[in-house]
Amino acid sequence: MISSDGKFTSFELNPGKGDGNLIVKTIDSKKENIISRGYAARFSPESDYIVYKIKQPADSVRNAKKKKLKKELMPKDNLGILVF
Repeated sequence: MISSDGKFTSFELNPGKGDGNLIVKTIDSKKENIISRGYAARFSPESDYIVYKIKQPADSVRNAKKKKLKKELMPKDNLGILVF
């Protein structure tokens, strides 16, 4: 995804198994932010921040499923905001 002002780009690197990363870079590639377990990112209309979701670690979710926890007790995703 590219920000509306064209200064930033974001993309996800997700392995087949395990936790992925959200990468936020300036177009000139001078600055890069790597956000562990980040996904579903959206730039603000003014391109002054990016909002994204943060997955719970894959092993935490796997262990909770093994324990057959109720849905309300399962690990939940979080919200992250990166201000430029």
